[in-house]
Amino acid sequence: MAKLTVAEFLACKGQRQLTQSFTMDVNVAKAYNDAGLDVLVTTGDLVEEFSAVTGNTMLIGAADFTEVAASDEAAIRIGFKLLDAGADGIYVGAHNIDRIKAMADAAIPVIGHVGLVPYRNTWFGGMRAVGKKADEALGIYER
Repeated sequence: MAKLTVAEFLACKGQRQLTQSFTMDVNVAKAYNDAGLDVLVTTGDLVEEFSAVTGNTMLIGAADFTEVAASDEAAIRIGFKLLDAGADGIYVGAHNIDRIKAMADAAIPVIGHVGLVPYRNTWFGGMRAVGKKADEALGIYER
């Protein structure tokens, strides 16, 4: 299976579930790629090494929280640095939505998630998927 483009990734919404995992081990990354994993997330400092073994898997580099939080310009700089290293997109978690918007406005493919938030499970009545609908996701963001 060929690597998903950003457009194909977006077109999957409501059409099919994607497979995604996180690893910091290059051997695991290669195994995931060989097995046909759709999306692999890793830390930003491993993107260049992983891009050499993940030719069929969309590679997402996790941006460093403190660097991205500094300013819109810092977020954009980090985003392009990870893209230049071989990432197909950037993962940004628990950040100011303005930083995410700045990256998206600069044409940087940026992804985050609400999904399962284990450290907030008591807020939602236990372990369950949360934020599947836009209004629920915004409610979580506003907390």
